[in-house]
Amino acid sequence: MGIFVGHAGRHPWPGKVVLVATHADKVNCAKNSRGEYTSTDASLLLDTVREKFYPDFDIANRVFVVDAHLAMSPELKALRVCLGDIKHSIVHVSHTFQTFASVVTVEFVNLFPHSFHVLEIYEICCKFNSWI
Repeated sequence: MGIFVGHAGRHPWPGKVVLVATHADKVNCAKNSRGEYTSTDASLLLDTVREKFYPDFDIANRVFVVDAHLAMSPELKALRVCLGDIKHSIVHVSHTFQTFASVVTVEFVNLFPHSFHVLEIYEICCKFNSWI
């Protein structure tokens, strides 16, 4: 995959990062008013990670401090929502490119009906996507 550098030296689609701290029950973390665990150490870690890696990665605004034994805890529910949002944004970008590749394929076939095979054109569009 090629590397594409966008405006101000930043990749146009930076990697998504979510920090998850497990075993909050073992270190006796406090809970906030919503019943979610909080940790000052986790907050400091988030600040450090954002300071060092923010230009290169899209880092979530919070650390999910979870008790790994409680499958339906408020914190795990919030983590699932966050991951669902990230998944939706990735699928949206992927769907946009697939539409673009399909339109380009149809236009090439219309312009050069005997020059290219349809799958070859689609593969070219997919390679173009990997370059960006």
